[in-house]
Amino acid sequence: MRRIGIAFVDNDPNRQRLHREVVENLNTLVGSVAETGTPPTANTEFAVEHGLGKIPSEFQTLMSDAAGTVYRSSVNRWSDRLAYLKFSASGGPSVRVKLRFR
Repeated sequence: MRRIGIAFVDNDPNRQRLHREVVENLNTLVGSVAETGTPPTANTEFAVEHGLGKIPSEFQTLMSDAAGTVYRSSVNRWSDRLAYLKFSASGGPSVRVKLRFR
């Protein structure tokens, strides 16, 4: 999992709050990227640690080593740490997908 973002350093407490809000908003726009293997059997649920720090509102497939579709699963179980997905093709640890969460 990789987190993309920026940070500011400032000693003024009022500006620190503003900078924190700016950083949180920018990081929300950018999102986080996770790369993971897929289950060996098609349409089997798997968990992805997304690192977003909040429940994602969307995800996007950036790369896949095999023809298939990644789709949401058990959305009611998604948390600020994990998202549950399925992959429509047979995979395994060698079939990797790269996903962006926002």
